[in-house]
Amino acid sequence: MARVPSEAARVLGTRIRAARLRREWTQDRLAAACGIDSANIRSYEAGRQMMNVHSLIRIAAALEVSAGELIEPLRPDMFPGGGVEVHLPERLRGERRGEREDTSRDKPQDNQRGEQRSPLQDRRRGEHQRGA
Repeated sequence: MARVPSEAARVLGTRIRAARLRREWTQDRLAAACGIDSANIRSYEAGRQMMNVHSLIRIAAALEVSAGELIEPLRPDMFPGGGVEVHLPERLRGERRGEREDTSRDKPQDNQRGEQRSPLQDRRRGEHQRGA
């Protein structure tokens, strides 16, 4: 039995094969259309090999489908080690949800005349005073 590198490779290969068959193309015809060796096309469709992004885009373009359509059903847990949870620092968690954390560094400050300055203006002023 052939070794399947991941569930993702198998699913992606199945989707490529289905798109190719809808066009009534052989694997050799797809290979010629996208400039990828036919042995690689066979490996991709069988799920024995995972392609890189460049090859995926070339195959999708040749089949006149979007790369997104081909990869849409893939999930992180389908890849080797894909069940690993990503841990973001606390300050980035809010930004990811669109709830940016309010820090004093990002708040405008009042200058001596009561006008507000941005942190960038403060940094520029400090560099100017230091002669930077």
